[in-house]
Amino acid sequence: MTLPDMLRSLAETAPPRSVPPGLFDQARRRHRRRWAAALAVLMVLAGSGYGAILAADRRAPVAAGGPGLPGEVYDPPVWTAELDGGAMGPAAVAFWGDTVPEKPFSFGFPNSTALVGLSSDTYRIVYTSGDPGVVLSPDGRTALLAELDLNGAGSMTADDWRTDALDLVTGQRRTVATRAEPVSWSADGRHLLVVKPYYWPDAGTAGVPADLVTVVAWPSATEEWSVRVERPRAVEGETYHYLALSPDASRLAVTTSEQLRVYGRDGAIQWQRGIGSDLLAGPAAWRGDGRLAVMRCAPCPGDWRVEFVDAGTGDPVSAATYPAVPGPRPPRTIAWRADTAYVVAGPQLVSLSPGGAAPVRVLSMPPDVLDFTVAADYVDTIRAAGPPAFGFNPLPMVRQALDVLRVAACVGLVVFLIWRVRRRRIERTQIPPAPS
Repeated sequence: MTLPDMLRSLAETAPPRSVPPGLFDQARRRHRRRWAAALAVLMVLAGSGYGAILAADRRAPVAAGGPGLPGEVYDPPVWTAELDGGAMGPAAVAFWGDTVPEKPFSFGFPNSTALVGLSSDTYRIVYTSGDPGVVLSPDGRTALLAELDLNGAGSMTADDWRTDALDLVTGQRRTVATRAEPVSWSADGRHLLVVKPYYWPDAGTAGVPADLVTVVAWPSATEEWSVRVERPRAVEGETYHYLALSPDASRLAVTTSEQLRVYGRDGAIQWQRGIGSDLLAGPAAWRGDGRLAVMRCAPCPGDWRVEFVDAGTGDPVSAATYPAVPGPRPPRTIAWRADTAYVVAGPQLVSLSPGGAAPVRVLSMPPDVLDFTVAADYVDTIRAAGPPAFGFNPLPMVRQALDVLRVAACVGLVVFLIWRVRRRRIERTQIPPAPS
């Protein structure tokens, strides 16, 4: 008997192999249950972290007391609530940068700014279509927002800017200036400064580049007077506006094109002086005693130091030495208490006293903050910060879930394709049954 015959005989005499009924269906159900259990575990692990944080946030009492700047400012989480109707109460701090979550499901280019309450640690986010940032009034009640009205034109011009004022107590919002973006408030909060910037050539800015600066009365929102600030020499940083209104709202100090100028209500230059790399000290540069503060860069780039000139002539005025403020970004003075200057310097608010050895830290921002403003009336009032209340906005969570689902779908597709290829390869290599 040949070998094939012997093998065939053995195959015929072998007992039949019985397959339990429904074995394939049971295996498939078991496989699905394992995948479902793994997915449930992942969802529980992911959700428990968010849930625990949200639960802790909801349980934590909000620190409340007298108005003042919070002793600590926190990173707002991705689910921080959007400012709903604007009625959150006065704000102590407004800050923006990579640490503030972006607007979910946005198809434009909105900028996000985080607001911190003046009397409680309530955090909210406001979105603007113009430049990032919010300009807080000295009392923290009103926020100036830069908005853009492109009207479907597709190209941005200087006429597209708009300045809105948002009352954080009532939630009411109104436009206070068209064709202009907000820059700052006056030190007493009775006026605000807006600028139509020279970013694009048009009929209104033919010839020498110039910005149109307008002084707007508050709360009437009446445009009192305007001045055309020429920029004959374009230097780095000229997209920033260094402006300060005098206490009687009759003069405007400007740093531009390496010059310090003072304009009158009639738009005429009262005096100007070459200032090099030095800058106007900030929106609170005017002193009541007839001096004008400047930030002198020495060495430059390097440290910045407060010095003074005569507000009527521009001549240097001797004064006590202030401590130097290090950093590449120019500091800006936002308030005075006697001879002590309160200065925004990089990620910190510091105080500078004449004869002091070093700046004194008042408030620090979280990492990755690009810039910030505070309610200037409260720079010397720091309240104890308690557990923050971020509210809850489900849209960012939905967006994150969709991002995870997209990644999971891609991974699943790759796994399915690998499984399909392997299955076909196995089918091709199976040994055919012996001929009968």
